Amino acid sequence: MKGITQSLVFRVVVMLTVALLPVGIIALMQTANVSRQASELNRSALYGRTVADVEDMRDLLHGGFASARVMATSVVGLRDDPAACSDLMRQLVDRSVVYSLAMFVDAEYQSNCNSRGETFDLTGSTFSERMVRDRVPMADLLSPGRVTGEEVMVLGYPVYQDGVFLGFVSISIMEGDLTQHTGADTLPATEEMVEEPIDLLTFTDDGQVLLARSDADTLSRELPTDVSLQALAGGGVTAFSAENANGDTRIYTLVTIIPGLVHAMAIWEDATPSGLNWYSAAVFPMLMWIISLGVAYIAVHRLVLVHIRRLRARMIRFAAGHRSLGGQTGLSDRAPTELREMNETFSSMAETILRDEAELEDGLNEKNLLLREVHHRVKNNLQLIASVMNMEIRKAEGDEARTTLRRILDRVLGLATVHSSLYQTSRLSIVHADLLLNAILRQTLSTALPKEAGVSPKMDIEGLTLAPDQAVPVALLTTEAVTNATKHMGHPDGPGTAWLKITLEELEPEHTPATGDEDEEPSARARLTVVNSVGEPLSRDYTPPSSNGLGNQLIRAFAAQLGGKLSIDPGEETFELSVTFPIDDQPEGTPVAPVAPGERTVPPSSGLAEGPKGGTI
Repeated sequence: MKGITQSLVFRVVVMLTVALLPVGIIALMQTANVSRQASELNRSALYGRTVADVEDMRDLLHGGFASARVMATSVVGLRDDPAACSDLMRQLVDRSVVYSLAMFVDAEYQSNCNSRGETFDLTGSTFSERMVRDRVPMADLLSPGRVTGEEVMVLGYPVYQDGVFLGFVSISIMEGDLTQHTGADTLPATEEMVEEPIDLLTFTDDGQVLLARSDADTLSRELPTDVSLQALAGGGVTAFSAENANGDTRIYTLVTIIPGLVHAMAIWEDATPSGLNWYSAAVFPMLMWIISLGVAYIAVHRLVLVHIRRLRARMIRFAAGHRSLGGQTGLSDRAPTELREMNETFSSMAETILRDEAELEDGLNEKNLLLREVHHRVKNNLQLIASVMNMEIRKAEGDEARTTLRRILDRVLGLATVHSSLYQTSRLSIVHADLLLNAILRQTLSTALPKEAGVSPKMDIEGLTLAPDQAVPVALLTTEAVTNATKHMGHPDGPGTAWLKITLEELEPEHTPATGDEDEEPSARARLTVVNSVGEPLSRDYTPPSSNGLGNQLIRAFAAQLGGKLSIDPGEETFELSVTFPIDDQPEGTPVAPVAPGERTVPPSSGLAEGPKGGTI
């Protein structure tokens, strides 16, 4: 029983049952629902009032556009008879008590068909220019009108004949007549009617205000700040709440008078109650919520967080490398059973990891020792072979035999140097290229160049690291390349000017040409370059070693094994050989990559590559 009462689940359930009573949530939801319904009913009533307020305006504008549409059809056949056309316009104005002017304006802004029977030039009229440009039905408020000289609302309708724009018909309505047909003054006052709107305005589809009860300055302070009239015209909303420029909350109701042309909007005081009743209903659930949070926080902190932090500190310390547990249990007896069991599991896991790490470390040390012994013995065996070959060289008869044995000796010593570097390095998985190549170059150059040649090789080897399977071909490739350079070396400008330069440099990483995948990490690359001068022989008694093409084949083979690009550039004064290869692991047998245009490369099927003046690699 004690274990159950101390469990984390039991304690959290008990405390949350006391704290999180659902009554508060239900009360808050009911209050919010009632408030929302009241707001929706209020907006519906205001929208209905707005519809009633603009009913006469709707009828007036619909009638005006209908008359303009009829006139647009009639004037097509009367364009050549201005008198008859003007008489038709005059009859329209005489039959209406609100129309002050009706006229047809052609595409050149000229009107000889109007209710006044005169000729008018409307060039420069903003409304006329808009009608000719847009050629769609349009409404605008002119102050004053170009012809009437008074403030009027103009309704325009385009005139077409067989798809060709001829002009437009405009009907002017006096501003005073419009005011009489808009607003609450036209409605009977009843006790059930809602309050008067702060303002009532009509505006076009592009957001231009046509009529408003208040002046422009007052209206600008009452309009919503976060949305424009143009956006409201196409938004499809009927009622919404927003803040005006003064920061007061207003209710805005929108009614479409003529779809796509004219709209009306009423601005109302926010009739939402002051909030005293709403806050009173919310005090109790809010108080319950605060108490629940406090109880839940105390429970979680005392029952979970304190113990979790202690256990986490132990895990972080162990993960950081502090492998000594120190005999600490980590958690007190007051911690929940689940957390104490978790702590015991961690302690058991840590002890298992410590034992496994000790065994792995012993195995790794043994493996390293064996690998070092293997490399050491291989190096000793290769040096033994080199000693035997030295004896053979001393006993050999003929320069060609001694030269051949000496070249083989250089290759054997190069392999021995690689294995010597491997067992002497602190990490058996890498070989330091600078140490390896410097040793190989000193050994190769000491036997390949005559002492009287006066050549001081320049070596620039960067401290790159190579994998063991790359170190061997790099070492042998360097040996063959340097030996090849000694064959072609000479004085380009006389005695004492021969030179030799060996460089190994790391290049900028690039994507593998085989894939070209931009998402892959670019591979690191290195370039081995051997450049020597060519010209007159190093000395009178020096004869370059002959070649049977074996060096060429070996260089190509080692470059292919590295997955590199072999480039040979023989010149008049220099002979350059370079191999660019990736540093990361490459599959065995990767073919030599193509060389750049203008460079010479060893043909795959060739046994020889010609050097300068008929020499061979």
